[in-house]
Formats: sequence, structure tokens, C-alpha cells
Amino acid sequence: MAKTDNSMNKNLTMSVMFMSGANFVTFFILLWVYKVTQEMWFLIAGIAMLIAGVAFMIIVSKFKVKLRKLEELKQKRESERNEPN
Repeated sequence: MAKTDNSMNKNLTMSVMFMSGANFVTFFILLWVYKVTQEMWFLIAGIAMLIAGVAFMIIVSKFKVKLRKLEELKQKRESERNEPN
């Protein structure tokens, strides 16, 4: 089971890296397009992508903390079950 949890943690970390990275790259591209065209919509879209990247990082980090707490609780229950009375 530990291998599955490690794999899940690794997948979440990679997901954060790719999604947030893509949002940050998109922000810089839209910022550049805004400077070239002076269209406010590109700036608004870029800021929205930046906020989405940060929000995704925060949400996934909170989810990882909850998963870690659930795993600790599961290990505690298994150890209590294995202890002789």
C-alpha cells in the first residue's frame, strides 16, 4: 500500500508542476501579447491564468496534507489492530 501512496504523491507533485508551470508560461505569453497589442483583455486573461496556477498549487497542497493525515490514521489503526491485548 505504501508504494501506491508514494505513487499517488508523486503523481500529485507532477500534476502541480505541469499545471502551474503551464499557467505561468501562459501568463507570460499573454503579458507579452498585452504589451504588443495594448488590449486589456489579454492582461485580464493573463492575470486570471496566474491566479489559477497559484490556486491550483494551494488546493493540491491542502489535498496532499489531508491524504497524509488519512494515511497516518490508517497506519495507527493497523498498528492498534496488530497489538496483543
